Amino acid sequence: MNGKNYTVMELAEQINVPRTTINDWLGRYSQYIDAVVQGKRKVYPESALVILREIAALRNGGRAFADIEAELSARHPIRAVPVSPQDETGKEDFSGTASGKTGNGNPPSAGGKEYAVIARQQSDEIGRLIGESFRSLEKRIQELENLSSAQRRMSCLWLGICVLFLLFLAGGAYLSVNLMKQARQENLRLQHRQEENTARLTALKEQSVSLIAGNKTFQANIARLESELQQQKKDFERNIQSEKQRLTELHQIKEKALLSERDKALLEVKEQETRLALEKEKFASERLKLLNELDELKKQLMTEKTGPKQKPGKAVPSPGKKAAVPEKNHSAIQSGTAENVQSETIQKSPETGEKPVGITE
Repeated sequence: MNGKNYTVMELAEQINVPRTTINDWLGRYSQYIDAVVQGKRKVYPESALVILREIAALRNGGRAFADIEAELSARHPIRAVPVSPQDETGKEDFSGTASGKTGNGNPPSAGGKEYAVIARQQSDEIGRLIGESFRSLEKRIQELENLSSAQRRMSCLWLGICVLFLLFLAGGAYLSVNLMKQARQENLRLQHRQEENTARLTALKEQSVSLIAGNKTFQANIARLESELQQQKKDFERNIQSEKQRLTELHQIKEKALLSERDKALLEVKEQETRLALEKEKFASERLKLLNELDELKKQLMTEKTGPKQKPGKAVPSPGKKAAVPEKNHSAIQSGTAENVQSETIQKSPETGEKPVGITE
């Protein structure tokens, strides 16, 4: 055969089952599994690994050995048991010695020898099948006994479960009765609480109605206050405008009064300036007059100093002329006249209160 061959240990590792289980399956289903003898041990090809995997899948699916054998017989043909070359040689010798010569004294022919080998193989196969059938029947009986014992154990288990279930039902009934009593009491308590809550809700509804009415009144008062505030705001703005207008008018009146006073003051200043100018002109004319008089006095004094000497007999001046003033008296008069002029120039004007402009010679 071509391909890889597996030992029993390798088959167990490939299928992931114990070695004893593999040996059991190989003995139970040997007519469906190919095997090859190598030396003193058997090895199994890929086809044997495939059949063993099918057996493992059926066994994991909860199928019995008889069902697995029926499935294998339906899927795979029955195979002959392999015979080693030594066994075949022994069989040939045994057949030859047993038969010896034929009836006519001649050795058996090649066709008869092959027929004997095939007949022996078939008989061995039939014997093996019968033995396998008895072994499978014995294992089936053992499985049935194990199954019956398991069923007995399961029946005992189920009986215990039923007893426990009945006890559980009894305890549950007792607890349910107690719970019903407690639920009845709780229901009565809840009804009483519900009545109290109903009374509270009624009181709360009445309070809510009163609060709603109060809220409406409060909102109406708020609206009234807002309208009053708006009216007060308008009145205040109106008063502010009137006050602004009154202050503006007062300011204008004050400005007009100030302007009139300023104009009046300007007129008075102009009048004072005019009066001062008149006084200045008057003072200038008087000063000019005094200067003219001083010039005349100087001329007279000069004429008296430089005039011709009087003749004897004419020393008495004429009654219409003034007597000659001595030179000393003339200088004193001149100095006194200058002092008077200066004193007049530094006197203040009685009307304006200002000093007149000084006159310098």
